[in-house]
Amino acid sequence: MVAGDVAAARALPPYTLSNMASDGLGLLTALGIPRAHVMGSSWGSRFAQTVVIEHPERRLTLTSVMSIPGQLEFGQSSAPAWHAKVASCPQTGAGTSRLRRSRCWEGLKIHRIGALASGGR
Repeated sequence: MVAGDVAAARALPPYTLSNMASDGLGLLTALGIPRAHVMGSSWGSRFAQTVVIEHPERRLTLTSVMSIPGQLEFGQSSAPAWHAKVASCPQTGAGTSRLRRSRCWEGLKIHRIGALASGGR
């Protein structure tokens, strides 16, 4: 395939999570590692979960960080907990870094989007 050949790229079969899991396990096999601690963060959690679901005999443990189960109605904060977290975010003012405020609000946004998608306020 030539770089930039969109038609050829579209003709390729999809590269699925199962393919990624098999490739990751292929690397472990090539390195002589029969079983491993599997860890994924955020989107990588989907990869890690796929490895463990499809090849449970290859895992020692699974650590899934910043992941959701797939249904937005589960794993969401209650309204009182969400409001308490909002109140804890630093306000604009002297000595408050923009980075600290943005990290706090980013974490809230993820929970809020899930709550709105599941019909919450």
